[in-house]
Amino acid sequence: MYRGTSKRRAGIGGLLLALLLIGTPGARGASPSEDEKLFKPLAQYQLKGRRDPFLQPQAGLAHNVMNRVDIGMLRLTGVIQHPQRALALFAVASGPKFGYLLKGGKLYRENNQPVAGITGEILSRTEVVLKQGDDRMVFKLR
Repeated sequence: MYRGTSKRRAGIGGLLLALLLIGTPGARGASPSEDEKLFKPLAQYQLKGRRDPFLQPQAGLAHNVMNRVDIGMLRLTGVIQHPQRALALFAVASGPKFGYLLKGGKLYRENNQPVAGITGEILSRTEVVLKQGDDRMVFKLR
């Protein structure tokens, strides 16, 4: 006897079952109430505070995380002295590497978008102050 016979029978049985389901009149163009009677899920996935693993992650979630900036999560990476204006460069201390630029007393993110609620001042070539609400933090270049 051939060892793969049971697997072959199971494959043929599954194929016959699929053909039988496709060939039933209720499966083709039936009203929703008839379909609900024919096909009931064996189990239903409960999210319970988790995201659905069968859906793509929302791009908006990553965008919201990037929009929340706290001065405590930044580190000073450089100061550029220009005759007309000084610029300070910041990066996120840990995690994704987003870049920020302090110019004209305002902090800007990528695409030259201002970060709301954060202002600053360049004190010297190695020191910059950022203010967010009542918080004030002095950054020193290493």
